[in-house]
Amino acid sequence: MTCISSITLLELASSSSSPADITLYRTESFPGCRYSDTVKDIPPISNWVAEPPPKNTFDIRLRLGEQISEGRIGLVYSVDVLEIVKPATDLFPPPPDLPRELCVKIVKKPYGRSLAREAWFYEQLARVEGCAGVSTPRCFGFFATSLNGCLDYAGNPVTDVKPWLESKIRPRDCNSSGDVDDVLRDDRVQKHFRDEGGTRDKSAWNKWKPSATDPLICILLLEKIGAPYINAPHFTNSEIEHLQDIRDIVYDIGYAGVCHGDLRYANVLRAPTNDTSPLCPRHQRRHNWRLVDFDRAYRLHFTDAVPLDVQKATYFQADGVGEPYFWGWI
Repeated sequence: MTCISSITLLELASSSSSPADITLYRTESFPGCRYSDTVKDIPPISNWVAEPPPKNTFDIRLRLGEQISEGRIGLVYSVDVLEIVKPATDLFPPPPDLPRELCVKIVKKPYGRSLAREAWFYEQLARVEGCAGVSTPRCFGFFATSLNGCLDYAGNPVTDVKPWLESKIRPRDCNSSGDVDDVLRDDRVQKHFRDEGGTRDKSAWNKWKPSATDPLICILLLEKIGAPYINAPHFTNSEIEHLQDIRDIVYDIGYAGVCHGDLRYANVLRAPTNDTSPLCPRHQRRHNWRLVDFDRAYRLHFTDAVPLDVQKATYFQADGVGEPYFWGWI
């Protein structure tokens, strides 16, 4: 996605006595299985694997800003870019092309697998023209580090991470033991899923479990966009136009083979202020909205053998916009 190999967030964490800067390193995402209504053997699919993390490239120093939102698996904060540190080599690539405003999505302790899966979908969408920065926000990498070994300014072990302390939404997906069960769609439903090339099974995330004694800090670095679709007036021409634009961006990701899996108004955000994104190649205009939160998404690969897959990802998916689930009524 970019040539950023690490990010340093100032005063992200603290010990019992002082704050701590935390450096997180680019980490492989978690590939998903291929979905199909009728799973058939197909030739190997290129670019299904996770992107290898870039090494010895740029470090971005960031300062955490205000909290923007909190969802099921994480919290989103605005960030200020303080410095872009060049790698210690003369063979470094051009500096990353960052937008004016950025944000970070910081995962809650139990949901590392979910954020790693979301990162993989941002990688997939970035490979398709007309998605990243057009129908979805641009993503600049998935980063992680173990809390153990992090020290504050005085050299004391870090014990707290600011967003974890500020979290107010408690997990609802607990198992019988009371532990959070971070289950992804292809963990349970096997009939319609195929692990292409074993990319899911070979991933370190496949068997990953959160550790109470050594929690993992995981972060997505994203383009900052606007507020969720909640304030548009109902039963007006304006609402009709907005909902059609949202259906259009659903078609954009659908033709990329991506089904969002949780298509609700809260996951539709306004495009950035003073949007200078490229025109959508499919609709020949700038969209007013972006789709976010792909941790429940699933991926299809279109073949002539199963034409229904195309309809499922495009027409049937877009048809859910404006329906009761979209508004959170069910």
